[in-house]
Amino acid sequence: MCSTTVANTNGIDTKMDTEEHQLEQQEQQQEEEEQEQEQPDRILPKWYPKWKGKPINDGNPEVLGWTLCSVAQSIQYVGSGAFFVNTVLKLATIAKMCYAQAEQAGADFDVAEKCGPTFGSINPSSLLAMYATVIGVISATLLPLTGAVIDYTPHRRLIGRITSALFVLFQIPTIFLNKTNYPTILSMHACAMFVGWIHMSMLYAYLPELTNSEIRLAAYTKSITIWTFIGMIIYLAFVVGTITVIETPDGIDNAVFASAIGMGTACFINAIFLPFAWFVLFEKREPLHERPTRIVSKRSLSSPSSLPSSAAEEDGNGNGDEEGEGKVASRSLFAIGFIQLWVTAKKIIRNYRSLKWFYISIAFSDAAGSAFAIIIVTYMTTALKFTPTQNGIGLIIWLLGSVPAAFLSTFVARRTDPLKSSIVYIVLVMINVIMFALLTKPGQLLRTYAILFSCGISSGWKNNMDRLVSASIIPEGQDGEMMGFFLFAGQCLSWLPLVVFTAMNEAGIHPKISIVTLDIYLVIALIAYVLIGKYPAARKQVRRETVYGKNCVGDEDDNDNDGRDDMTTPYHTDAVAQMYLGSEEGKNKKSSETARESQRTAATVEIA
Repeated sequence: MCSTTVANTNGIDTKMDTEEHQLEQQEQQQEEEEQEQEQPDRILPKWYPKWKGKPINDGNPEVLGWTLCSVAQSIQYVGSGAFFVNTVLKLATIAKMCYAQAEQAGADFDVAEKCGPTFGSINPSSLLAMYATVIGVISATLLPLTGAVIDYTPHRRLIGRITSALFVLFQIPTIFLNKTNYPTILSMHACAMFVGWIHMSMLYAYLPELTNSEIRLAAYTKSITIWTFIGMIIYLAFVVGTITVIETPDGIDNAVFASAIGMGTACFINAIFLPFAWFVLFEKREPLHERPTRIVSKRSLSSPSSLPSSAAEEDGNGNGDEEGEGKVASRSLFAIGFIQLWVTAKKIIRNYRSLKWFYISIAFSDAAGSAFAIIIVTYMTTALKFTPTQNGIGLIIWLLGSVPAAFLSTFVARRTDPLKSSIVYIVLVMINVIMFALLTKPGQLLRTYAILFSCGISSGWKNNMDRLVSASIIPEGQDGEMMGFFLFAGQCLSWLPLVVFTAMNEAGIHPKISIVTLDIYLVIALIAYVLIGKYPAARKQVRRETVYGKNCVGDEDDNDNDGRDDMTTPYHTDAVAQMYLGSEEGKNKKSSETARESQRTAATVEIA
């Protein structure tokens, strides 16, 4: 009996080794084939980074550009959370207490001059949640417009350049934060955050176009995640070390000094990385789709006041037959963005079952994740009484956990598949939320740091897998459209948990109860992820093959879209959009796809 057991065990091990070897061979063969198709000879500048004699990222400058933008923007966000927001909360709390004490004492002096500005009756512990809610709602409202710019105009790189410049400019005032101007500086910071969302939309549109290879995309996202978190660790270590070594000047609050150093360093890094990426590394993109137009007479074009309300529509070919006719846009980009969002949502629901549940999961998991990060900063500052330096150290520990998470998430994805790896991070976040809610009083420094390290593992895991899955289960030829919808899904519910937290906080409910409620959103996200189905089936729905998860039993028979993928074409959205927008029919339907493919496989990268 024992010998039988050993024999069976050896047989299982041999089978696993064989399957793993086959998987590695498939990965290697696919990567070699796609490298031949995708890696034409590139003329790279002498300064382009190399590792072991070979250009990094397979000599793809846009991957380097994506990495620099991710590092720069993440540094700004983590600096804001560790130093800037912490200081604003402290100044608002001091001012609120000053007003309360003056009112109790019946002081006859100028209270406003002594105490400084406040945010009225708003509780300082609710300030950050309300601030993030406003930014989230505005950003989600304007994301369809940015999606239309990506899909229907050649200005993706131009908008990236403009928003990167504005992002840096709006950061400059944050360096000069003090107790008399913090409400105004906070509004400038809000402008930077809003512009940052537009910038991120332009950046994410490039992600699925970095490569056609599933394996190489996983390697790129892992590299981007690792370098992003390493960059944030180095930044936080530098700022914390600087404010520890340098004495705070007389008459300046320690928190204000820490904020100035932190935001000044972040601004300097952004001013170098972002322009270099957008002006040197990223290539121009042509429109992914032709903008809907209609035919009107040239007399109407030259005299807008005489344009009839029911202008003549184009003929069946989208052309003006008669002399003296011309084309004008049938809708504004803002209207096109919302219509396209609606059309894309309908198409996803009808034809891509796995993608539908993925976006639902992202909506709830991102809402909980972003709210958790914001609430953590508020809770550590107001309830646990962390100083800016302690906040900075805590975020360093968080980020230290994120770096191995990028390797772990990729390892689990290779052993199973990216969807199963993603389920792991949702469970980890749920556990971390409960553990953090158990911190109820100051003096729990080591315990807090241990929980933050665990939060870093789940955060790094999520960042890596979300980028990989979002770019790997979307239909080919619809990259910009689907990545825009991915960003919208991640932003559309960001306000909900923050509004609930603010309402509970203003009602006097203990913050730990508000924190635990975030697990409700994560449970919904987990259920949605389970409903996605198996990863090979999700890839099959969008007519893509995969090297992950092929050893799963029953994958070949799993058809999650009820046979509808045979009816789905890359141009389904265009056909429906034309019906809604009154666009030209099919004359140059494939032109944008051809342009995008030619850009993706360009033989030469010219860098001035």
